[in-house]
Parts: sequence; structure tokens; C-alpha cells
Amino acid sequence: MLTKNQILGIAAALLFLVCCAAAGEMKRSSSPEISAEKRAQLQETEAETTAGEKESLPLAGDEAEVLNKLEEAMGKGDLEEAGKIINQNENTLAGLYYGTAGGKPVRYKDGVLTSALEGSGMVLKGSGTCFYGTFSAAGPEGFCRAVKGTVLERPRCDFSEGEWQEGKMTGEGKTGYSYYEGAHGEEVRAVLRQGTFLGDVLDGPFTYHSINGSGETSVWTMEADQGHLVLNERWEYLEEKMEYRLPSDNDETHVYVVFESGVSEAVWGNLLRWE
Repeated sequence: MLTKNQILGIAAALLFLVCCAAAGEMKRSSSPEISAEKRAQLQETEAETTAGEKESLPLAGDEAEVLNKLEEAMGKGDLEEAGKIINQNENTLAGLYYGTAGGKPVRYKDGVLTSALEGSGMVLKGSGTCFYGTFSAAGPEGFCRAVKGTVLERPRCDFSEGEWQEGKMTGEGKTGYSYYEGAHGEEVRAVLRQGTFLGDVLDGPFTYHSINGSGETSVWTMEADQGHLVLNERWEYLEEKMEYRLPSDNDETHVYVVFESGVSEAVWGNLLRWE
């Protein structure tokens, strides 16, 4: 039979448990429930953060420095400077693309390199080629710039700039190349084609600019049909040479020549295609 002290002890213990349960219930009732919609948003944010962390790639100090310079030049639209940066840092960019990126396109923005291409920023499509703009799953979408650095007989950069749709230049734009060192006198320093593009090729009237080493520019007004040159009455045909000639708009002594064998080729288009 329980003593009086034992009975009092059991009663005290039961009272303590009841108080703890009531306090827990009060705490739960004072904390608002998270709605299903809010919980889904939190889970989605967490998933995106985790995915972004997995897709980000590490950069060495010299790689980050080169990418920052290249991103700045592309953002300003200084395409010739971007070409110089690519050519001057050929080894660093090759190591980044074939090493860090595993030989696959990567996107860079504000110090972060990622394998997720969709979004805005600068995409390296090779060790010497980059695009700058906004990208969908199909490629550039909207206004975009592209540059490729290479060294032939002289350092050169190819470039394209304009409107894109589903990874192809479509709309107003320009494309060309520049030998930014070593061109003198009558040597060609830069070439530019400017007009309306449709699916990466010129379609309709366009202008062709040729700049020599002395800084003189010759301009021709031409027309293309889905990348094919259209020959009108302004072109002169020389049968003995089997070639067509078109005098420059601003200097008739400068003549653009197209061989008959090459007229049918669809060569008038974007020099830097996404695919």
C-alpha cells in the first residue's frame, strides 16, 4: 500500500507532464503553418540553388582574369579588342575550355562559370570563340555579339553582331573580320557585310565594306537571295575572264569581282554560326 509521500510524488509527476504537454501545444499553436504553395516555393529555390552549385565550375586566377577582360570588351561592343584578348591568351583559354570545361560550351557571368547555357552572359563555344547575349536552349535569342580570334598570316578576329532567333542570326545585323595588326597601304585590313539576315544568311539589300591599311573605305551596295548573290544590271560581265564586276559606290576605280563559277554558291551569310 502506497504511503502518503509516494502518492504526493506521483501526483506531482503527473502534474508536471500535463504542464509540459500544454506548453508544447501552446508553442505549436503560436507558430503559423507554412502553406503548401510556400513550401513548394522553398523546395524549388533549394533545388535551384543545389543545381547551380553543382553546375558551377572552378576557375584559376589567370582564367578568371582573362574571362573578366573578355566579358568587359564584349559587353562594351569592342569586338576587335575582344579578338585581341582571345589571341593574346590562347593557351589560357585552351586550358580552360579543354580542361575545366571538358571540351564543352560553358557560360560565364559576373565571375561564375557554369555548364548551364540558358540565361544571359558570355558563352565560350571553343577555346577561341565566344558569344555574348541571352541564350535559350536553341542558342542566342535576341541581340547577340560573337567573336572568334585566330592567327593566319596576321592576327585576325571574325565577328558578328545583331538580332538572333533560335540560335540563328535573323534580322538586322553585321558580320565580318579584321586584321587588326600588320595591314599597310592597299592591303585589306577589315571587311564588313551589313544588312538583313534570315536563318544565318543575308536576304535582301546589303552593303559590303572593305577597309585598307591606310584607313580608306570602299562600299558596295549588293543584294542577296537566301545567301545567294543577286546579279542585276549594275554588274558587268567579262566573258574572256568569266567574271562579274561591280564598281564601288564611292570610288569607281575599286571593283568587286565574282568569278562565274562562284555565283551560285550561298556564301553570303553569318561568319560565326552557333551550330
